[in-house]
Amino acid sequence: MIDREWLVVGARPAYTPTRILIALLPHILVLVGLSFPPNSILRPALFAPLAIYGFYYANSHFNIGPPLNQAGMGVMAAYWSCRVLELLVFVPPELSGIQRIIPENLPPQLIKDGLAGGNPPSTVPPILLLNGNGNQKTHNKQNGNGCTLPKESKKTDKKNSHHLEPPAPSAKQPDPQPVLISNQVLLLEPVPPPFTISKLLWSFDLWTTYRLIGWTEQAPLSSHGLKHPFLRTSSPRAFLVNRTLQLLSALFILDLASTVLAIEPKTHAYFSAIESSSPALADQSVDWRALWSILVVTFTWQSLEVSYVATAISLVALGTFMGWKGAMWEPWGWPPVFGTLKELWVRPGLAMLWSKTWHHYFRRMLVALVWQGLGEKVLGLRTTSSSPPPSTVSTPTPDGQSTNAPGPASRTPSPSSSAFQSPHLRPPGSNNVLPSPRTQPKTKPRDLFSNLVKSLLVFTLTGLLHECGLLSLEPTTLLAKHPLTPRWGTTTLFFVVQPLAIGVEGVVKGAYRSFKGRRMQSTRVENGSSWEARFLQGAVLRNVERLVGFVWTWVWLGWTARWVVEDWSKRGQWSVKLTEWSVIRWVWLGTFWV
Repeated sequence: MIDREWLVVGARPAYTPTRILIALLPHILVLVGLSFPPNSILRPALFAPLAIYGFYYANSHFNIGPPLNQAGMGVMAAYWSCRVLELLVFVPPELSGIQRIIPENLPPQLIKDGLAGGNPPSTVPPILLLNGNGNQKTHNKQNGNGCTLPKESKKTDKKNSHHLEPPAPSAKQPDPQPVLISNQVLLLEPVPPPFTISKLLWSFDLWTTYRLIGWTEQAPLSSHGLKHPFLRTSSPRAFLVNRTLQLLSALFILDLASTVLAIEPKTHAYFSAIESSSPALADQSVDWRALWSILVVTFTWQSLEVSYVATAISLVALGTFMGWKGAMWEPWGWPPVFGTLKELWVRPGLAMLWSKTWHHYFRRMLVALVWQGLGEKVLGLRTTSSSPPPSTVSTPTPDGQSTNAPGPASRTPSPSSSAFQSPHLRPPGSNNVLPSPRTQPKTKPRDLFSNLVKSLLVFTLTGLLHECGLLSLEPTTLLAKHPLTPRWGTTTLFFVVQPLAIGVEGVVKGAYRSFKGRRMQSTRVENGSSWEARFLQGAVLRNVERLVGFVWTWVWLGWTARWVVEDWSKRGQWSVKLTEWSVIRWVWLGTFWV
């Protein structure tokens, strides 16, 4: 249903206290529902349907602002509805093993004694550090890094590894061990009891952190998100300076892209027209299609970046001023939402793009509901997880390396920390590092098939979420009085073909690595360090491999993005000004307000 005031009067609805309250009401219902016990019938019977209807009502009546914001809010309303189904209906967080990681401050002298080597004081809990591969690292006085560490079993119950509910604790299992980071001991917080302020705050943190930063199901972070100034030891000042520079950079890129859209006649004609009055993308040459695809990616990427970084700066500054603690108020709770082009250059490919470079806002919901829920529980597809034990959580150390804070050994593998045995077909956002060709286990064909089907399901739901953004653009298109042409499904098609391309990419990479490994082995045996062996291991071939992978990634995305470009531009997504000002046009043309 569309707001009649918008269509008849021609003016968009104004912000009023009543409308703001109605927009916030479904979020409040979710928090109240999470405060109830996980087995309460009121969660799925009352709070879930009311919250979902609230998101629909608010989006269809009060989604105001430029089309870019309208589409984004449409996508988010659909995402929130799916997350309500996850948390209040199908996967209660209290029963799925999700736990929040909280610090316990220790006196400085105990920290000093505990890290000096030898036997730590009895009041300091044992410390367990794991390297990036989940292997134990023992620190002693000689290496200056800590004390002798206890071992933790990494065995999991294969029979129950696909269940979301944690198995019954065993008397032989060790107690959870905390991990020491700087002057903090990180502990796993027990779930607060229902109907308490603590449970309400716990629910608020769970609902508002889409990537579950600071939780055991935290989404994988890119390498620069595990370094200063995004650590628990980073100062707010360093974070604010870094993020302010990033915000200015993102605004400049967005300004540059919007300037191209505004002053280039053919580009302006394509994006400002709607439906039949717009030139067809298929009729354009390759260079024009490439330019418009790059602009669409830039608009989407930098708009998300600007909103995320601006929010991070505001909340960290407020938290620093007020002295508040927690992921929402401290630098470590706001790692970069996107990976860097440098990281994609070093490890190019669609698998890297979708698993580490792009954002992970939908990751937990997609894996819990679709990958594991629909794929493994409903359809009975094989569980093919080979990620590190679920009792560990990746936590950045002061030097930027990743440690793992151990959790209860009785926990089962969590769906969101799951990764494929195959490096080629994995759910978006999987956190495992590709093993080398020498150590990579050979994946069974039936596991590859299971991974492919589950990936298709995940990407399909992702596409459907974005189709909801197109629905939110209906008022804009109707207001422009242009005829509507049904276009539903082509945006979803863009997402559906991605796992197919990832599978082809994986097969080609695997065959190439196998061939390269055999040649390296034969040249070492036959000729020692021949020129061929040196070439196969040299920087020249490595850069050629990266260039081929990098070009393949962007050519494929550019070719398939035509469906998204055509869909969203025809719905008026970029038919209005993206910004009300432009520094570039001010310097160039003398006009600041546009």
